[in-house]
Amino acid sequence: MALVVAGCGSYRPPRFADAPVVTELADRQPISVPEAHDPSEIARLTESLVRRPVQSALDPRREPPAADVNALDEVVVSSWMRAAGDLRSPVGASDGPPVPPLSLEKITGPDRMQVLDARGLGYELLLDYPRHPALRTGAAAVASRLVRAVGYLTPEVHVIEIPEALGDAVLPRRACVAHEANVRRAAAIRGPYGVDLGPPHPSEVREDDPNDRVPHAQRRSLRALRVVAAWLYLVDVGPNLTRDVYVGPPGAGHVLHLIIGLEDALGVERALSEARLLRDPIGLPARNLITLGLADPYSKRPRGEWSGLGSIGTDVDPEDANNPWPYDPVRSMSAADGYWMAKRIRALPRAALEDAVSAARLGDARAAEHLVYTLDVRRQKVFEHYAGRVTPLEVHSLERGRLALRDIAAGWGHPGAGVYTVELFDGDGRALGEPRSVDEHGGIVSIDLPDLGYVAARVLARGGAPDRRAMEVHVGGARRRVLGVRH
Repeated sequence: MALVVAGCGSYRPPRFADAPVVTELADRQPISVPEAHDPSEIARLTESLVRRPVQSALDPRREPPAADVNALDEVVVSSWMRAAGDLRSPVGASDGPPVPPLSLEKITGPDRMQVLDARGLGYELLLDYPRHPALRTGAAAVASRLVRAVGYLTPEVHVIEIPEALGDAVLPRRACVAHEANVRRAAAIRGPYGVDLGPPHPSEVREDDPNDRVPHAQRRSLRALRVVAAWLYLVDVGPNLTRDVYVGPPGAGHVLHLIIGLEDALGVERALSEARLLRDPIGLPARNLITLGLADPYSKRPRGEWSGLGSIGTDVDPEDANNPWPYDPVRSMSAADGYWMAKRIRALPRAALEDAVSAARLGDARAAEHLVYTLDVRRQKVFEHYAGRVTPLEVHSLERGRLALRDIAAGWGHPGAGVYTVELFDGDGRALGEPRSVDEHGGIVSIDLPDLGYVAARVLARGGAPDRRAMEVHVGGARRRVLGVRH
């Protein structure tokens, strides 16, 4: 009874140390080449549908907060994530599109092949399905640039035109014919960069990588893929979207964690599925049974005014990851994780959307303009959703005991809360007086702090979701500065 009563007490905030803020994680130390691990589809389904749900149901503990963030509630730069706006390739400077002539290394599928360019750099060529020109290649080019713009490590993708024959090899017949005879349109995906180690474990660390110290289900960078998927209408958010590669000489290299498989973004997967069902809504299951799923399901042009666009529209459900299978990081995502990524997406300049769409080479100015507009509207809706689940304030300034917080939602033209409830605590977590209301003025919330060695301000916006989270700012230290922020 005593424990129950103690657990129902008033809120006590944590205490931040007076220490420099960590901005980069030293997780690129030289290691031996880890063992490649790529479990079968059956093993993945068993893990996601049986073992993990049962284990989670029997675990009474709450999902822990993200463990790859610093004191200011930002994901640190690491082998998983970069600063927003860093458009370099995963291994450094951009390599650009492949330089002809191209030499075919091997055909890896009916629509994929590996080639070397004149510089000896490797690329994977992804070909469009017949009758669906520019669909997957365009989506891969757009999504890769936008995903890289928000900080993820993902291979460069360039839309190119290649000859019908590479050396003595003729391209597969399924390759899409471009506007010139004997020319194929392809997405050139840079890589492989190193040794392919398979997808990272959904929840645990890679045991043979000493640099991998944060459980994957506790990585905000992986949890926030749910927000990216909602924005870019990406259906499969799971192990197939992630890949570990070892880069550098054996024993002197390290592991990078990449995002791959973006050719199904922008509603491409849904568009192809709709086309398949429109063509044969009854016979499809029977044909798949007879042919063991080997029949070509993509022989009908998807619906829409432009064939180069998938089934992506301005309607978006930010909470729906469109994921057919459970994925631990997505399942563990908190409102703070979602807000962090939604904020990054919303902060991208419109020029970044335009540059990404232009890289798709759609060949139709109206289609390109429509796609930019759609992506812009979708990101605004995604941001409004997650801004309504937290208190979207950021530290503006701290001068002479006055803390100024900026409402970034109002700054971007979204509805602001206007009125906030403020609570103050000392260094031991004791409340300093009663909660009080503070109004916003010009997008700024000003709070006068008492002259104490350590003060925590807890601010909650009025309205929004019933379980809306407050944000906290902790001030103290020898120079009386902001020590920590939590949303």
